[in-house]
Amino acid sequence: MAEREPPSDRYLVEAVVRACHLLDAFRSPGESLRLRDLALRTGMNKSTALRLLYTLERRGLIERCGRGEYRSRFRPLKRGRYRFGYAALAV
Repeated sequence: MAEREPPSDRYLVEAVVRACHLLDAFRSPGESLRLRDLALRTGMNKSTALRLLYTLERRGLIERCGRGEYRSRFRPLKRGRYRFGYAALAV
């Protein structure tokens, strides 16, 4: 599983962290994965992964494609170029 957050962070919602791990498990756009593969990549048990995938699907972040396969519909925002120093002032 991906790195865990420090346990002292009282504002961290573990279910959201796990859902993010599921979204991160998709390594390329358009990749479809079975529940078993997602559970292996994230280190979650299949029942937890299934419940989170169901919720992500209902919210439009994951889609089912075929029997037992899932595809991410989540698209991270593209970051613009960073400009440093005086170049940042010339837009």
